[in-house]
Amino acid sequence: MAHPRRLLASACALILTVLNIAAAPITLSVEADGALPGFRQGETISWLAEHMSAAGISDWHFTPAFNPDTPPPNRIEWLVEHDPYAGGNVRQFIPMPGVQRMFGAHQLISVKVMLYLDGQYQTLVYGQALVQGGAQDKDLSDLVSRMTQNLLGETGAYRAIDMSPAKYP
Repeated sequence: MAHPRRLLASACALILTVLNIAAAPITLSVEADGALPGFRQGETISWLAEHMSAAGISDWHFTPAFNPDTPPPNRIEWLVEHDPYAGGNVRQFIPMPGVQRMFGAHQLISVKVMLYLDGQYQTLVYGQALVQGGAQDKDLSDLVSRMTQNLLGETGAYRAIDMSPAKYP
């Protein structure tokens, strides 16, 4: 018969192993449809993955996905749309040079971020920001951080999903 202390130590070691496996971060591949302002398509996903990792969510690990032909089962898809400039009564697709000189060359973008786990769609979040573009743009970095928190953070859309089975009368 095994000694009670050894049995207790073995049980504690098994529980800690199970907890560590359960607490291991899930790796999500980051994909993007449409380039962010100031980036080429290939640069967009690397930059997004890096800034999503910097958002401070320890449960998730982000890596760029470079093969759009076979989407990985655990992934985040970014859809980036460049919105037209609308700075007056008439909608314009190119900002007026005077406005650009005064306020800088900002562009309104809309993003939709979708989460897939085990190949199954889970949830999405929307956002907009007025950005200049490029790797040094603080507004763009803030948008990525905010969208990551809104999707996967403690009060994000993924955690708000009701996973309990439906009850029928």
